[in-house]
Amino acid sequence: TYHTERHAAGARVLFNTQAQIALEEPGERFDPLRKLFNELAQLEPVRRYLAEMVTGVATHYDLDQDSCSPLVGRLTPDDSLTTAEGPSSVARLLHEGRGVLLALADHPEVRAEAAAWSRRVDYVTASIAEPSAVRDRDAINGALLIRPDGYTAWHAPAGTPGLRPALARWFGPAES
Repeated sequence: TYHTERHAAGARVLFNTQAQIALEEPGERFDPLRKLFNELAQLEPVRRYLAEMVTGVATHYDLDQDSCSPLVGRLTPDDSLTTAEGPSSVARLLHEGRGVLLALADHPEVRAEAAAWSRRVDYVTASIAEPSAVRDRDAINGALLIRPDGYTAWHAPAGTPGLRPALARWFGPAES
């Protein structure tokens, strides 16, 4: 999936860089463009848009055409979590460079289904200590499959079909 995902993201970075270079172009003829850009940058939605574009947070991959979740294909919000081991965060869970199946409540059926991938994917039960503004209400009791790069590969309420195919797609075949 590397080319499919990263080619579009790379083209977006190139577009962003070219726009920045255009704004730095010397000469009075570009002053109106710089003035307009500065005025637009005073608007909160524009500042958010630009910050998300420059940091890559706005990058969205088409990972699952069947998913209705706004989280799939996006960088997983780095929410503060409470786990059995204590406070944590999504970023801390990814430190080992493995996939993470984050269950946002105890779901024995999700844990059992994921057991065949336990050598490649960490199963973590946690609650969100401080929900992010982008977290949708359906995520609060669901589960998220997070790739090692931090992007949500699968998300659904507990008991929703589709976890096994997502695990197999992103982490290979199940182990016996």
